[in-house]
Amino acid sequence: MLKTKLDLSNMANRTGKKFGGRSKGTPNKKTIDSLNRAESLLQMIESQLTVDDIKVLTTSKKLDLYTNLLEYVAPKLSRSDNRITANIHLSDEPINFE
Repeated sequence: MLKTKLDLSNMANRTGKKFGGRSKGTPNKKTIDSLNRAESLLQMIESQLTVDDIKVLTTSKKLDLYTNLLEYVAPKLSRSDNRITANIHLSDEPINFE
């Protein structure tokens, strides 16, 4: 296996560590702009939407609307994989259900 050493001689930061930039979790400008536009659009739709508009929707459309809006109210849960290991001994004896 060939091992090479990182050449830091022509870099301004010679420590090899990163400095500056956005802190973790901070959205970039495009993300902020997109979120602001989406929020403005939703506010416009919300101001024009009435209960009567929702009443005329089919049950399927009402469920679609509910599940789509639910994403913005409740956080999505991450999936988890739970495994259980057990040592079970099975005998060759028949089981009688009488």
